[in-house]
Amino acid sequence: MKNSALNTYGVLVMAFDESFFSGSLKELTKNGEGEVYLFNKNNELLFSNSPESSVDKRERLKNLNQTQLMDNHLFVQAQSKVTSFKLVSGTSLTAIQSKNRDLFQKIVYSGLISILLTSVLIVLSTSNLLRPLKDLLQGLRKVRSGDFDTRIEIRTKDELAYIGESFNAMAEQVGRLIKEVYLTQLSEKEAELKALQAQLNPHFLHNMFNEIYWKLYLQDEIETAALIAAISEMLKYSLMPVRTLTTVREEFQQIRNYLKVQKELFETDLETIIQADDDVLNGQVMRSLLQPLVENVFMHAFRNKVSHKVLLIKASSRDGFLEIEVTDNGCGMDEVAISQILGFQGSSLPQRSDGRESLGVRSVVRRIELVYGTPYRLEINSVIESGTTMRLILPFVNNVETGGSVA
Repeated sequence: MKNSALNTYGVLVMAFDESFFSGSLKELTKNGEGEVYLFNKNNELLFSNSPESSVDKRERLKNLNQTQLMDNHLFVQAQSKVTSFKLVSGTSLTAIQSKNRDLFQKIVYSGLISILLTSVLIVLSTSNLLRPLKDLLQGLRKVRSGDFDTRIEIRTKDELAYIGESFNAMAEQVGRLIKEVYLTQLSEKEAELKALQAQLNPHFLHNMFNEIYWKLYLQDEIETAALIAAISEMLKYSLMPVRTLTTVREEFQQIRNYLKVQKELFETDLETIIQADDDVLNGQVMRSLLQPLVENVFMHAFRNKVSHKVLLIKASSRDGFLEIEVTDNGCGMDEVAISQILGFQGSSLPQRSDGRESLGVRSVVRRIELVYGTPYRLEINSVIESGTTMRLILPFVNNVETGGSVA
């Protein structure tokens, strides 16, 4: 210590407790494996947690200016500009390696856990994604085996749900169509059996009438034999399939047979006129198309007419159409009855005298619609108490292979 005249008059000695430095540097030595050295500006050692270190080591650390390996320790140094104190700390390489191992283990464990969690999430996501596809595959296998009642459960609301709904709709529609086709086939077979059974009676009657005709003919019952021959020919004509086309000539011949029976058995005062142009005799028409129209005349038009009954049937061609007219002088009909017969929208079938629906003329209208379509049709013109004209307008197709003429 010096006075104002710079003369030394004493010495001041300051003592520091070691805990002052150890408390401040405890973070560097908390694991017990690190070394700390604190030097003053004169490179004198102020503090060290390794008092047993050699003098040579201290000298090297005192002059340390950069990071250096020494005695399995990594030493670094730092110097304070305020106090000019120099701090040298060393970390054990063993501790560094141990920390690295611990860190590596943590990284490995974290990676394994991440992989495990990712795998679980992938399995769950894949399961949710593949379950609808698995259901769809099972449904397809069942449909392929013939089970069209199978349906798959809709589990999602995405594109797979749309595919599942489409599959259910397809399976339902295919099943319904198969059932319809199956029922149709059964109906066709049943109808074919009924048709075959229905043909047995006309065949039997036709053969019986043939035998009766020859017996009457040999007994000189010429008129009765002719009547039986007409009925037999009508039965033979009816045995042909309805889809088989015929000619105007053959249709008119069957109408003559029908009129012959009517005249001989029921109608005493009946005048019939049948006219046909030569160029339409070979024209093709559907089989049994005229008989319902002519039968309708006797069932309705002449029902209350006692005398002077006139029936005119004529056929001609006009503008590429075949026109066949059936005209009577009977009781006629009103517009309501015409609408019922022609089947206009909202009209019901006309009733017969026995309460049943009249299907004859209506069946002709329906057959024309199904086979020919527009513009071919049946027209009806009628005046009450003055008569009715029913006009068939059909396509004119000339059958050149058929010959003959109408008498």
